[in-house]
Amino acid sequence: MFVGVHKLPPGHALMVRPGEKSRVWRYWNVRYEPKLQGSEDELTDALEAEILTALRLNLKSDVPVGAFLSGGLDSSLIVAMLARHCVSSGFPTFTLSVPHQSYDEAPYARQVAQQYGTEHHEASSRWMSPDRCPTRLSSGRALRSADHVHLSAGAVHASICESRDWR
Repeated sequence: MFVGVHKLPPGHALMVRPGEKSRVWRYWNVRYEPKLQGSEDELTDALEAEILTALRLNLKSDVPVGAFLSGGLDSSLIVAMLARHCVSSGFPTFTLSVPHQSYDEAPYARQVAQQYGTEHHEASSRWMSPDRCPTRLSSGRALRSADHVHLSAGAVHASICESRDWR
């Protein structure tokens, strides 16, 4: 995407200091554990317990917590589990719609939000003009905080809409 800019390999870090040669090192290695044993029901229950643990850990905050709800399978599962097991009803969910109907999952997000009684907020990228895009993207927290530069629809829309008032 950018000349002279390269992605770090997974599990690596980069140290850059003025007057020194940059250094790349591996900070993490994958450990392959033996395959889990159990019935489908047992393994499903174990996976659900792991997801719930992760959700509860991520809900510990000194500010209100909500969920990005794309309308896809992953975010819909997270919202369903939050609503059923972790938070009271009416927690905030956020969706960004896109102007291309074949790619827009906002209608599905609305269905999930309605089913689980969330306080749903939706913003549209229809207002975005291409001439504003580079400036907005270069200052976007979503792209600065990503673990690698990417231009997924969600990251671009989140970056563009980060300062927009949610309706």
